[in-house]
Amino acid sequence: MIAELINQKIIQKIVLVPCGNRKDKQLTDGFHRYKMLQLLVENQFKNIDLVVIDDYELQNGQLVPTYYMLQKMRDKYQDVYFVIGSDLVNSLPNWVEGLKLIAETKFIILNRSSHKINQNAILPPNYEMVQDFEFGISSTEIRKRIKNSCTQYLDCLGILTPEIIEYIKVNNLYQS
Repeated sequence: MIAELINQKIIQKIVLVPCGNRKDKQLTDGFHRYKMLQLLVENQFKNIDLVVIDDYELQNGQLVPTYYMLQKMRDKYQDVYFVIGSDLVNSLPNWVEGLKLIAETKFIILNRSSHKINQNAILPPNYEMVQDFEFGISSTEIRKRIKNSCTQYLDCLGILTPEIIEYIKVNNLYQS
């Protein structure tokens, strides 16, 4: 997805911000998520300074609501867009400071045919819709494949880099 956003010249620079540890979701520890992003950037975007990782939320030590995290990112990177899938647009008003987030943030919405935006959804005043942006697999599906894998993670090749697959194996992540 990152490469496609760059290839289509939708974004000039991508800042990946792994979220901190959350009480409301069962996520892999932030350290591991950060290390896997590092492997991705080092192996897929080597010598390309268009993709950077910002560990703001991990360094903060707690979950930072998106609205506040984006304020910090704007201070640091200036012209910031929040890239979001159409599957999340309907719930934006329910996020912490959701209406402010919608009103004050520039969005790039990846419209997926499998996730329709409700007709009565509150759309941001400043957004760009990328039509038919299909990325055929979710992180939930990847974790499910790894958990159920009996083929040494071969069902994740081409989705994850070999380095990330090795990291997941070595650190015994996503196993039941």
